[in-house]
Parts: sequence; structure tokens; C-alpha cells
Amino acid sequence: QVRFMFESILQEENVAKVLDILTAKGICLPERKLHNGKVWPARPISRAYFYRIIHSPTYIGKVEYKGKIYEGEHEGLVPLETYRAVQDLLKPKFLLGWDILPAHIQSACIY
Repeated sequence: QVRFMFESILQEENVAKVLDILTAKGICLPERKLHNGKVWPARPISRAYFYRIIHSPTYIGKVEYKGKIYEGEHEGLVPLETYRAVQDLLKPKFLLGWDILPAHIQSACIY
């Protein structure tokens, strides 16, 4: 399912469309049983959770610990090229070209 998420975002180039596709296919977060006995029902993947999955280095065989990324002992589910392509695609559009703006405009935009 994770591979499908990465492939879908590359194909659709739109997170909202991918979330709709996942919901239509019944791909959702599983039911969770909490230690106090409460049960959270299965629910669709939220946009925030989707971004957390897509940006996680775990799926390329790496582990994040205390803000640093290390080589994991597990094999990645997603090829590195696919992971990087998705990260580039989802890079915030407003940051593209930021470095070519004059300094006085950049400083005015900060606040």
C-alpha cells in the first residue's frame, strides 16, 4: 500500500486526488485498540498523516533518531529514486525560486 501511495502521487501529482483514490480502494488507517480499552474505528487517511508517510525515511530503508537519519537494518519498500521524485514534486511551490528574489523582498516576506 505504501508503494501504491508513492506511485499514485507521481502519477496524479495531486495529494487530494490520491487521498480520494485511497479512500475509494478502501485503504485506510486500521482500527486501534488503546490500552484503556477504548477502540478507535478504522478511518480514512488524513492529509497530514499522508504527508507523514510520504516524508518518512523509513520507507527507503533508513531510520530517523533524534533528528538525524541513519542507515536502517531493514530493506526499503520504495526505491530511492521514487522517494526523491515524490519529495521534489511535493516541495512547497512558494520556495521554488525563493533564492533569486532580491534580499530586501525576502526579508520583507519573513514577517
